[in-house]
Order: sequence, then structure tokens, then C-alpha cells
Amino acid sequence: MTEMIDKSLVRERFRQSLDTYDESAVVQAKMAQKLSELIEVHRSPIIGRALEIGAGSGMLSRLLPHAQIEQLWVNDLVDESMSVIEQIRPDFSPLSGDIEQLELPEDLDLVLSGSTFQWLSDPKAFFQKLHDQIVPQGLLCFSTFGPDNCREVRELSGQGLPYMNLEEHLDLLSDFDCLHAEQVHYPMYFDNARKVLGHLKRTGVNGLQKRPWSITKVIKFQRQYDQQFRDEKGVRLTYHGMFFVLKKRS
Repeated sequence: MTEMIDKSLVRERFRQSLDTYDESAVVQAKMAQKLSELIEVHRSPIIGRALEIGAGSGMLSRLLPHAQIEQLWVNDLVDESMSVIEQIRPDFSPLSGDIEQLELPEDLDLVLSGSTFQWLSDPKAFFQKLHDQIVPQGLLCFSTFGPDNCREVRELSGQGLPYMNLEEHLDLLSDFDCLHAEQVHYPMYFDNARKVLGHLKRTGVNGLQKRPWSITKVIKFQRQYDQQFRDEKGVRLTYHGMFFVLKKRS
């Protein structure tokens, strides 16, 4: 089943993983690199006003064309991430908190987000909110995750985010012209299921888990995971990345 998103719990999980995220978030790093390359292909030579949503540990922020961005707002749910971004872009404007509840800057030329929008409570309303603040011909560029994301964990635990597929995203974003839409599956392999759980904890991806599992439940989960999702490469965990570049119509 899919779960209601508790933003306070998500905030706490990502706060706890802020120091370990970059070391463990291998797939998210690949996705940040790919998204930055897409932005580079489609962006204007000079970007007047830009907003990054869900900057976290600065994985995508480090890859931005900062010399070409005149004014940059940076958002994250975790307040502590703002001190990380300050080391990357000292003159940025912080916009800390739940982006769905915050007032957005106006007349944005570029809105970007890496691996964040899967945590939105109301994507339809939020995409309309973004549309209203992006200038004509402005860009919305983001990566997120699709329905196959961590499907092994979902199959065994019955828990998971309400991921939308590629077509569902495009339906909600029909007021934009789609310049690029793509999905990629990234399988990761571990020695055993215990290391899968450790990986999820270090990346904050366990943001739905309200209470620690009992020892009995952990042992059962690990045994089933090892049995069902092991092949010659090891124990598999699947990430399902999606990439979008959209332009607001004139």
C-alpha cells in the first residue's frame, strides 16, 4: 500500500542522513549528473532568476552553471542543508521549509530539482503553483522516481510512496511544452539484505518508516529479501529514475 507523507518524519530522516548521503546515494549522484547535463543543453546562456528545490547535501547544486545564474534561491526541507549550500554558492537566497507551503519567488527563468518531487503531497497543485511563477519560455527541469523504485522493498514490506509514472507526470504538466522526458532503471547490488537496509537508512529513503521494526520482523525481512532478490551479482535493489525538461508556453 502507499503511505501518506509525513513531512516532519521525512525532514528528520533526511536530517539524520545529511552527513552520509553523498557517500551512499550513488544512484542519486548519477541522476544529478544526468540532470545537470540536460539543463546545460536546454538552458539560456544567462539565467536571470533560478530556484532549486530540495537541494539537500548540494549534490546537484555543485553541478549548476553558477557563473551564468544571476540570482539563485535554494530550498530544502532540512534547515541544516542551507549551511552546506552556502559553501557552494555564498550569495544564494535561502528558502527553507516545505516548498508546498512556502511562497515562491516570482518571474523565475529556471526551476530545477533533483530526486525530490516524489515527496510531494499534492503534485497537481504544486506544478500549477510552479507554472504560475515561471516566466514564458522559462524552464522546469527535474528528476524524480517512478513506480518501480525500490520495488523489492515494497513487495516485501507493503510500504512505499505513491509514485507516478512518466505519463502521469506529463498529464499534470500539460501546460508546459515537453522538451525531454526519459526514464532509466538503475539496479544496485549488495552482499546481503542487511546492507540494503543500511543503504536506505544512510540515504534517508526510509522516510515513511514511523517506528523501528522489531528484531523478528527485521530477521524475517532479511531472510525473504535474500531468497527472492539474489542473483549472480548479489542482492538487488532497483531505482527507477525519471527526467523531465519542460518549457512554459508563451
